[in-house]
Amino acid sequence: MRFKNKPSATALAFYILSLLLFFYTVVSLLHTHQYILTLLSTGQLIARGNLYNIFSYYMTNSIQYLIFAAIFAGIAILLDPDFPKELFTKRTNRVEIITAPTEQDAPSPIASSDPAALQAEAPKAEAAPYDDTLEDFEEDPPKEAKPFN
Repeated sequence: MRFKNKPSATALAFYILSLLLFFYTVVSLLHTHQYILTLLSTGQLIARGNLYNIFSYYMTNSIQYLIFAAIFAGIAILLDPDFPKELFTKRTNRVEIITAPTEQDAPSPIASSDPAALQAEAPKAEAAPYDDTLEDFEEDPPKEAKPFN
């Protein structure tokens, strides 16, 4: 996918941080939920009377990262407002169809079966003769061997 305008480096950094924080939120939310379920199933935590504590535990361990991700995404959108619009707009593939010239426009030598016409249209190239002489050949002088010390 090619974009008309690339986002600035700062906006791109905020987009990446936002995505990383979002994925961390999902993982943290799953682990927090599993931990609360484990505490409830073992009887170490009773839901009645502790709903505020459970909500607070979710907020401190996972939801705050979702809020940070939203803030970073908002900053990135403020820095480069055109990038999300361009990312989520559907563009059609533009294909330009070039029509072949008709026989009236330019006669094709392939259309005729005359071999002389085909050879007349072929480009003529002269091959350079191969030079196998050793003129201008310089041999490097032998290097002196260094003894091992």
